[in-house]
Amino acid sequence: MARLLWTIWALMLNSLRLSIFRTCFAIDLEDDYGRPLTTSPPITTFLFATSVYVIIVNSTLFPQSFRKPIPVFMCLYEFLATAFFLEFAIACLWTPIDIHILNTLPTNLIYVT
Repeated sequence: MARLLWTIWALMLNSLRLSIFRTCFAIDLEDDYGRPLTTSPPITTFLFATSVYVIIVNSTLFPQSFRKPIPVFMCLYEFLATAFFLEFAIACLWTPIDIHILNTLPTNLIYVT
């Protein structure tokens, strides 16, 4: 189980849209003209990030068969792993779902009314 204190900083940085691994996922979050793809309310992204964070906190980030590193390196490892998983989940999972919902929902709502 990951420590809550060290991983909560990764969630807070993600909520403030400060990313550590921005260069890795910049292509997935912007269109060809550099505009952000996600135009939904920020609360939906935060709720998705929080659900991914709960899964991360309840899992073991460091294999138990390995020797435990010193606490300073373990805290840094948990922080960076949590930040990577959050940014990866938002860029590669949530952004395509969000784009699909925002593109298909208005056209389908026309037929309902």
